Amino acid sequence: MKLKKKRNIYLLIVFVVALVIGIGYAILSSSLNIAGSTNIKDNTWDVHFENINVTTGSVEAITPTISNGTNITYTATLVEPKDYYEFTVDVKNSGSIDAMIENISNTGLTSEQKKYMEYNATYDSGVDISEKQELKANSKEKIRVTVRYKDDINASDLPTEAKTINLTLIINYAQANNTAIEVNHSTCRRATTLHTEICTNTEEYACAYSGSQYSGGYSSGDKIEYGNYGTKGTLTSGDAFDCDVNGDGSYNSSTERFYYVSALDTNANYGVLIYYSNVSAGQPNSNTAYEYDSNDNPRENGPITLLPQLPTTSGWKNVSLYNTTRKIKDQNHTEYADFSYSGYASRLLTVQEIESACNISVGTYTTGELDTCRYLLENSDYSSSSLLDGWWLENVLSYNAAYVWSVRGHGRRVNDSNASSSSSRGVRPAIEVPKSKINY
Repeated sequence: MKLKKKRNIYLLIVFVVALVIGIGYAILSSSLNIAGSTNIKDNTWDVHFENINVTTGSVEAITPTISNGTNITYTATLVEPKDYYEFTVDVKNSGSIDAMIENISNTGLTSEQKKYMEYNATYDSGVDISEKQELKANSKEKIRVTVRYKDDINASDLPTEAKTINLTLIINYAQANNTAIEVNHSTCRRATTLHTEICTNTEEYACAYSGSQYSGGYSSGDKIEYGNYGTKGTLTSGDAFDCDVNGDGSYNSSTERFYYVSALDTNANYGVLIYYSNVSAGQPNSNTAYEYDSNDNPRENGPITLLPQLPTTSGWKNVSLYNTTRKIKDQNHTEYADFSYSGYASRLLTVQEIESACNISVGTYTTGELDTCRYLLENSDYSSSSLLDGWWLENVLSYNAAYVWSVRGHGRRVNDSNASSSSSRGVRPAIEVPKSKINY
């Protein structure tokens, strides 16, 4: 059976992360002759660690320190399920010579330890660190090291006594040659922590509602966890990702959290991901409602009134839509007018994508039908009555020309609303990302 209760085990994790750096071969021949008065700057070789940051939520540990610029040592103790320790550190090439990884030594975990622990040492984007990857002069790469005590563990796999686990990562840099390759960073990397909210809404059909089969599944004060870590190599509805949408090179788990929904229907090589929050002028905002179409003619106009609230291509410059012109459809796939998202980096999610991800049939108005896709309910009045009821979908209704589909939080279902209503529906962006740029 799976371990559900907390059990103290005390896993002592000792990390050593080191750089081994060497020129590799002479960059200038002693017989080189240069005529004229041109000045040649001294060439320098300087690859080192800098800028260690421990991830918020990590267990207390001996603060990692850098010695000689090339060695990091720290110790952390994991006590119970869900405990983790994680930090990022920059590998900086401050010299004038391009470098590349010549070889790597990573002890990793034993097969026995993998039963109750997870350990990853990758670039911050989630891309694996591998030989031949280039680190150009005056550039840097961020490395992320994570060790996690698994949550759902077979009791029989647990160690029977306190363990000390030694992990060593050694990266050997040498001067780059013509075999060096550029690091191809992903737009989205798997989340290493999950978003949570405290359930406070006891109203009908919300998270803490206690009435019959329509219970939200929580008690007031419980912690709700959104999404899942997923399985390496597989994309599943609800997998949590941090996506560098603004192109600044960082993956902000607080403001760049997305959840995988489904493959794009017009190109299965793209994934559709939904944002964790509604937005206002491209910024997170789960308290402000907007009209879908103030003219009450959504079949012809599409979401024209709310369009300015979506993130623009200049704000989220690292993502773009596969096709900015889309057909407005109803839940039965009947097509109406064309609608352009030109200038915007995202769009509204569709009922078809929700049906595919959540295995439901939109239009039954079934309370709790989104319980299998609870990630769609984050930052809504599912958890708190102070938040908006839900958010707009792209599709119109087949049987009412003035109505549009939406996600409803405290009903935990797909509902409908008048297109010109601005009382309870917000704007939640969906992005389209090539699967080759999703590190999963």
